[in-house]
Amino acid sequence: MFLIAIPFILGLFGRFNWFLDVFSHFRVYYCIAFLVIGIGTVLLKRWKEAGVSLGMSLILFLTFADLYAPGKKTKSSEGLRITSINLLAQNDQYEKTISFIEEEALDVIFFQELTYQWALELDELTKEYPYHYMLPRNGSFGIGVFSKYEFKNLEIIDFVTSSFPSLVMELETESGSISVINTHPPPPMGTELHRIRNIQFDRINEFISQSDKEIVLIGDLNSTRFSPNFKRLTKNRKLRDSRKGFGILPTWHAQFPLLSVTLDHAFITKGITVLDRRVGPDIGSDHLPVIIEIEWD
Repeated sequence: MFLIAIPFILGLFGRFNWFLDVFSHFRVYYCIAFLVIGIGTVLLKRWKEAGVSLGMSLILFLTFADLYAPGKKTKSSEGLRITSINLLAQNDQYEKTISFIEEEALDVIFFQELTYQWALELDELTKEYPYHYMLPRNGSFGIGVFSKYEFKNLEIIDFVTSSFPSLVMELETESGSISVINTHPPPPMGTELHRIRNIQFDRINEFISQSDKEIVLIGDLNSTRFSPNFKRLTKNRKLRDSRKGFGILPTWHAQFPLLSVTLDHAFITKGITVLDRRVGPDIGSDHLPVIIEIEWD
């Protein structure tokens, strides 16, 4: 039991150190481990240990129970279907990604880890998605968007540094306009990248706080909601997790689903209704795509 408690406690101090932050992301697994220990100690009639273990499991579950709260799952209408795909720069399974996009009939697609080769491979989709913008790069921080709807006021914003660009735009649809931020902060592996990611969270929060528009924030955020640093992004309470009512929906690591966590997110402001929220299939990347269908007033 104490072996489970130690990494959980270490994760609580992740705001101070990147290595400690790593332990914060596995809270679901800590919850399951405490539950298993609790059941085992009940069978062994070790009541004190059972009470502590089951109590810890319950406390941890309550930190993500909202994601499983019953909600409306049937769709009253067809909404705007947006996806975010971390392509993985080294991924060469191009047809898997293209087939996924074609089969899902998506309206707007945001890409992370968009390389020059990926830009060439995806070019065949530009006829179906007449509005597009690509900023490919060597390495893991190219970014882009394909859309069936016109977008305006598109900006490349460097919230911290030009090494980690974000896309900000307004989409014009039949339901009206909506703002979208697609971002991909660095993985916090090391003191400097941990600092940059956290500053990027702070500045995105400030940017959203100054807007009076409905906003979708989507992308590979390189953090779970359990990190103490994630509160930097949501502290103004304008953003809601689109997974509420749909579950944890882990996205990384795609090839190890039994140990995966949710690094790819879609957050929304209060005027947006989520009609559907799920993850896509394995497309050869280490991340699964995020799919969200929304409507708004």
